[in-house]
Amino acid sequence: MKTIFLRALEADDKATALRAAIDAPRVGTARFEMATESFSAVPGSPFSYWVSDEVRGCFTKFPAFENERRFARQGGVNGDDFRWLRLWFEAGAAQKRGKFFPIAKGGKFSPFYADLLLQGWWDPRRNTFWAFTGLPHRPSLKPASFEFYFRAGLTWPRRTDGLSLRVMPLGCLFADKGPAAFVDGDDVDELLALAAITNSQAFSLLVSMQLARTELAQSFEVGLIQNTPVPVLNSDERSQLASLAKRSWSLTRAVDARAETSHAFIVPALLQVSGSDLDARARAYADRLGDIEVELKSNQAQIDAICFRIYEIDKADRGAVKTGIVARAEVAGDAVDGDVDEDALDADSEADAGTGTSALIIELMSWAMGVALGRFDLRLATGVRPLPIEPEPFDPLPTGSPGMLVREDGLPCERAPQGYPINPAFGEILVDDAGHPRDLTAALQAVFRQVFATEAEARWEEAVQFLTLNGQGFQRWLAVDFFDCHLKRYSKSRRRAPIYWQLSVPSGQYSVWLYAHQVTRNTLFDLQKDVVAPKLAHEENRLADLRAEAVTDLSAAKRRKVEAQERHVEELRVILEEVRRVAPLWSPFLDDGVALAMAPLWRLVPQHRAWQRELKSRWDDLIDEKYEWARMAMHLWPERVVPKCTTDRSLAIAHELEDAFWVEGLDRRWRQRGSIDSTIRYLEEGLLSESLRATVMDLQRFARQHIATQSEAGWWMDLKSGRHDDTPLALALWPERVLQRARTQPSLLSGLGLPLPARGFDDRALAALLRRYRPRHSEVDLEVLEAFCATFGNAAAWETRWADFDIGRLDEQPLARFLYPRRVLARALTDHAFAAGHDLARWFWLNAPAGPRRLKEPEEEVRIALAERDRPAMKAALKAFLEAPVAPGSARRERRARSA
Repeated sequence: MKTIFLRALEADDKATALRAAIDAPRVGTARFEMATESFSAVPGSPFSYWVSDEVRGCFTKFPAFENERRFARQGGVNGDDFRWLRLWFEAGAAQKRGKFFPIAKGGKFSPFYADLLLQGWWDPRRNTFWAFTGLPHRPSLKPASFEFYFRAGLTWPRRTDGLSLRVMPLGCLFADKGPAAFVDGDDVDELLALAAITNSQAFSLLVSMQLARTELAQSFEVGLIQNTPVPVLNSDERSQLASLAKRSWSLTRAVDARAETSHAFIVPALLQVSGSDLDARARAYADRLGDIEVELKSNQAQIDAICFRIYEIDKADRGAVKTGIVARAEVAGDAVDGDVDEDALDADSEADAGTGTSALIIELMSWAMGVALGRFDLRLATGVRPLPIEPEPFDPLPTGSPGMLVREDGLPCERAPQGYPINPAFGEILVDDAGHPRDLTAALQAVFRQVFATEAEARWEEAVQFLTLNGQGFQRWLAVDFFDCHLKRYSKSRRRAPIYWQLSVPSGQYSVWLYAHQVTRNTLFDLQKDVVAPKLAHEENRLADLRAEAVTDLSAAKRRKVEAQERHVEELRVILEEVRRVAPLWSPFLDDGVALAMAPLWRLVPQHRAWQRELKSRWDDLIDEKYEWARMAMHLWPERVVPKCTTDRSLAIAHELEDAFWVEGLDRRWRQRGSIDSTIRYLEEGLLSESLRATVMDLQRFARQHIATQSEAGWWMDLKSGRHDDTPLALALWPERVLQRARTQPSLLSGLGLPLPARGFDDRALAALLRRYRPRHSEVDLEVLEAFCATFGNAAAWETRWADFDIGRLDEQPLARFLYPRRVLARALTDHAFAAGHDLARWFWLNAPAGPRRLKEPEEEVRIALAERDRPAMKAALKAFLEAPVAPGSARRERRARSA
C-alpha cells in the first residue's frame, strides 16, 4: 500500500497549490506516492518522499562517509571565545612565539576555500588552550577530537545556509561549530576529491534526505555527514574531481587576494588590474570577478555531472535536487535571518564589500596607510618584488599575508629594507597635520607617487573626488570616516580589532595614528613629548597672534576665528592632559586582544562613539574583575589578581605563577600548595609503601639464599629472567609469566605449593589463577626495585649494601623515598639536586631567573609575587586616572548629558 504526499512548500499561495496537488491526476512535482517502508533505507527513516527508491538505495549501495579510512569529527569547546580566540591580525608577541594557531570555527557558506580568520591561543606543552583547565561539564584538558588537531583535512560550518566543505590546511585547530573531516594518511588528492563530492548536488541531495527539511538554515551535524554515502572512486574519477576541486579552491582564493585581512592578501583590487583611471580599473576588476564566477560555475557543473554519474542518479531523479533542496548557486551568500550560526553572519570577507569604485578606492587608501606604517610591501605594487607563488591548498597558513613587508624569516620588518622606495613610519606616529614631517596625507601621497608614477597626481585627485562626494574635504574624510571604514574592515567573527589606532580630539580636527604592532611602552610618552606638546605650543602662539590682531580688528569674522582657535587649543590641552595621565600606567599587551589593550585609552577616541563605548565597556569590565586572566589586569591590579592565582589554577597558569601556587599531586591531580608541614605530611603518607617494604624483606631473604649460585648477571636478573620461577617471590612479582610457564611445566605448580587444576590446565583455569594471583607491584614499582637490586656483588657486598641502605647512605636510590620518606623529604628540603633526583623538586623548589630557590609558605609566596610586581609610580598614576574628571566629548559625559 502506498501513501500519498502533497507538497506546497515552494508555493506562495499554499491553499491553491494544495488543492491542485489533490486534484492532480498523476504523480508530479507536487504529488508523490510511495510505500513508507522504503524510508527505512535512509538513516533515521525520514520522510524523503520526493526522491525515488533508487536514490534512497544509495545508502545501502555505497559505503558511508565514516569508515576505516575516512573520519568526521566535532572539535572542542573552550567556554570563553573572548579569552582564547583572536583574529589572526590582532595577535601580538605570542604569535611570534608560535602560541597562536588557526582555528576552524564555522563561518559563512563558501565551498572549497574560506580563510581561517581566527586563531586559538594554544599551549603546546599541555596540548590544550593556554591556561585552560577544563569545563564543569567536561573536566578534560584536551579538547574533543584533539588527536585530529593539526592534520590536513576539510571543514564546514555546522549551521549555515548550505553545506560547504572547504580546505583546512595543516597546523589548524577546529571547534564544535567548525567540524572537520579527514582521510587516512592525509592524502591530498583524496581530500580534494572528497571536497568535490561533498560539495556536489548529489551529496547535498543525500544530506537533505536525512534532514527531511528544506530550509536554508540547517544543522549539518557530524553524524549527518558520517552517515551519508560516498562512492568508491577509480583513479580517473579521483584525479578529475581532485583537479576540479583544486582549481575551484584557487579561483576562490584569488578573489580573497584583495582582502587585506586575509592570509591570501597581496595588493588591493585596483592594483591587480590596469586601466586609464581608477574608475576604469574598477570596471576591469569587476570583469575579472565575472570571469572567475563563470569558471567556478563551469567547474561546479562538471563536478555535479561526475557525481550524479558515480552515484548512479539518473536524469529523472536529478530533478529532486531542485525539489528537495534549493540550488546552492541561488542561495550562496544570501542574507539569512533566524537560526544560523552567529559566526556566519559577520564572517564576510572584504571580497564581499563591493566592487564599486568608491569601495575599491577606500580599500586602496587602507592599503596605502598600511604601506606608510610599514605593514604592507609597496614593491609588490610597483613590480620590484615579484608576486608570490600560490601555495598548495593544504600548506600551513603563513604567519602573515604575502602582501606584508617581512624579513627573510617571515616576521614583520622593523626597519625598511635596503633600497626601499619610501621611509615607512616604523614605530613612529603619523599625524593628521599638514606640514608635519609625519603628516598622514603626505605619507599617503608618497605611496601614490611610487605606485602611479607620472599619473600619481591625477589618480590622487580622482580618489579624493570619489571619497568626498558629499562635499566634505579629504582631511575631514580622513579624520571622521576613515577609522570607521577601518574598524568595519577589521571586525570579524564578533571581534573588533582595528590595528590602526586613531587618537583624536572630539571634533576630529586633530588626530594621531598608531600602528598596533609597533606601539611600545614608550609610545604615549613619545606622543606627549614629541607630537602633542609641540602642537599645543604652536597653536597657543597662533591664538596669541589672533588675539593681538583682534585688538585692532573687532569684526565678527575675526571674533569667530579667535573663538574657533580657542576651542581648538582647549581640545589640544585636554588630549595632552589625557595622554600625560594614561602614559605612566599603560602597556600594550596585544596578547590580551586589541579591545583590552586599548581599553585604558578609551578617553582618547571620542571621535568614534561606538568604538569608545566598547573600549569603555571593556575598561569597566577590567575594573569589575571580569578579565583577571588578562595581562592588563595583572599589570594594573596585581594586589587583586595574585591572591586569586592561589585558588584558580587557570589564572595561575595565565600569569606564570602555577609553580608557585599549584603542584601536581601523587594521584596526578593538581592541588593547591599548602603549608610546608602539611606538604611533608601528605608526601610522607602518600609515598610510604608497606608492600614495597615487605618485598624488600623478601628480596633480602631471597638474595641470602641464592647469592652463592647467582650468574654473572646477578641474583636480581636471575630472578627477573625466570631462572627462579619455582619460588613464591617470582609468582608474587610476575604471576602471568610464572603461570603461563606452569601450564607447559606442571611441575612448577608443586614447587609453588599449588595443586594441579582438577579439570586440566586450560584457558579457563589459567584465567582463574590469574585473578587469584595478581601482580604485587606495578611496572613503575618494579623499575624502582630493579634500580636498587640490579647490581652484581657477593654476599658480603650485599650485606654492606643492605646496611648502608638502612642507615641512609644510599638515599639517592629511588627506593629510599618509598621506604624512608621522612628521611628523604628532610634532605629534599635543603638539597635541590637530591630533590630533583627523587622527583620532589616541584614540591619544595621554584625555578627562578637566578636559579632554583626554596619555596616559602603560600602567604609568603603571595608577598613575593606582589613585591616583584610592585610599581608605586604606576599605582599612583592609576589612582589619578580613575579619579580624574572625564574629558569633554567622552562617552560618560554624553550619557550624563542625556540623562540630565
